[in-house]
Amino acid sequence: MASTGCAPRTVVSLPWGDVEYVHHGDGSPVVLLHRDLGPIGTRTLVDELRASHSVYALSLPGFGASTLPSWARNVAHVAALVGHALDHLAVGPVPVIGLGFGGWVASELAAYAPSHVRALALVSPMGIKPAYGEVADQFLYSAARYGALSAGSADDFAGLVDELGADAVDEYLDRSREAVTRVAWKPIGHDPALVGLLGSVNVPVSLQWGSDDAVVPVSTATQWAELLRTERVTIVEGAPHHVELTHAATVAAELVAFLGSLDRGER
Repeated sequence: MASTGCAPRTVVSLPWGDVEYVHHGDGSPVVLLHRDLGPIGTRTLVDELRASHSVYALSLPGFGASTLPSWARNVAHVAALVGHALDHLAVGPVPVIGLGFGGWVASELAAYAPSHVRALALVSPMGIKPAYGEVADQFLYSAARYGALSAGSADDFAGLVDELGADAVDEYLDRSREAVTRVAWKPIGHDPALVGLLGSVNVPVSLQWGSDDAVVPVSTATQWAELLRTERVTIVEGAPHHVELTHAATVAAELVAFLGSLDRGER
């Protein structure tokens, strides 16, 4: 199984199952939650962040070596499990970086368990129904085709999964799809309750989106910005849904600036 960067993976056992994470760097802590394709494709991003922060990159329940309990049936449940893991790691309240599906989990965590979350840095998050268009239904595509849609091209997707090794790709993608099917299907890609819950979230927010996102329409950024009352919105020109894969330096620069403002006590 792949990991982000070269740090060893650690698996901690909790009453309901295991949580896998990788710890990078020193400094103030930050948590990174990955996309629906799993904990891959963040090496460059993590390398930028670890220079100034202690990065905890979690494998969400159902991904990697992390357990998804049989009773977990929605993203709010996944967020609760992440909260248990953060309690174990004793890193909260902490800024949470959420990429795509991980942004959805991070937002549910901030809504239901605000004591865990110091700030939200969301990169093309799923979780709310777009006012225009819709979240792409990955189950209408082959795993490879959906991966190319998310990454921006078949070549970018091939580079993304290259770190897994050819023999592991199919099993890895099947496991990721199974997890998403369990908790984020019908309705696909959003939680109708989250729109109402986000109004109670009162933390600093950074929002980034790719202008060429083919999974979640970029226009949805406006909805998120209004719900979370943030003007810190960056639209990355020419970037796909998987912004941090193709435009890692741009995404990292905004994250480092945002996290730095938190460390300096700025709102």
